[in-house]
Amino acid sequence: MVQGISTGLPDGDWDDELLAHGGHFMQSRAWLAVQQALGDEVVAQRGDGWRWAGVVHRGRGVRYAYSPYGPSVDDPSRIGDAIDAIREAGSALGVDFVRVEP
Repeated sequence: MVQGISTGLPDGDWDDELLAHGGHFMQSRAWLAVQQALGDEVVAQRGDGWRWAGVVHRGRGVRYAYSPYGPSVDDPSRIGDAIDAIREAGSALGVDFVRVEP
């Protein structure tokens, strides 16, 4: 099951799920809140066994989505599903490229 891309901060359960599966701080609501305060659009998405969060940056004629230390997966076999979702989200968000840091 794939839930749609959400803009703004993810729900209150986000950090609990993230930390339960070894996710990184730079995928957390706190990091997203700082990015939002700096003026960037924040986005998040979750599916069956994976989740990712990031920001949409604009500047120098380029618009891109950045997902640091993401996605977070419950099982390594889900990484392909998560990467596909990030790629599709980039297309839906109309960005020039997606930057993902493992």
